[in-house]
Amino acid sequence: MKRIHLVCMLAVGITIPLAGDTSLFEAIRVNDERAVASLVGNGVDANSRNQQGTTALMYAALHASPRVMTLLLDHRAEPNAHNPLGTTALMLAAGDPAKVKVLLEYRAAVNLRANSERTAFIIASAYPGNLQSIRLLLAKDADPKAVDEAGDGPLGNAAAAADVSASGRILTPGGAPALHLRHTPASVSAYVF
Repeated sequence: MKRIHLVCMLAVGITIPLAGDTSLFEAIRVNDERAVASLVGNGVDANSRNQQGTTALMYAALHASPRVMTLLLDHRAEPNAHNPLGTTALMLAAGDPAKVKVLLEYRAAVNLRANSERTAFIIASAYPGNLQSIRLLLAKDADPKAVDEAGDGPLGNAAAAADVSASGRILTPGGAPALHLRHTPASVSAYVF
């Protein structure tokens, strides 16, 4: 499990900082709310970045609770900052509705695109059972027709994950859905439509 998590972290440009003041990132990694509050309360920049350009908030989106994210945001962490891959905290939190809700409350932009053209909505749709995040993002005008550089969109991701409830939510009345089902098994796409 740790090996898979590390590979995922490397794929989105997230690694543990190796030099400089690592205390804030370490406190976030172990989800130590008191330490995070103390550090940012005593002047550590809530927008600190590690060597890969990942902000403390992005790191918290992966490793900490929504409360730790709120502490950072209350100390002026920028919710729309991105790393060199264009990844934002909202994209990293897309599979966790509680974290998505916090970021949206602090005005995270739902339609920002990573270098791969992925949006938080495209990412959220790939998580099976993630209907709550999908609803939150759609309520903030996430683009259901967005596609990434590979041509994959939210409807195709939800169908590929065999998430019929999410697929149904993406197929909104009156809207022309993004029918990008390149990676979808025929049986799932037939059931969704």
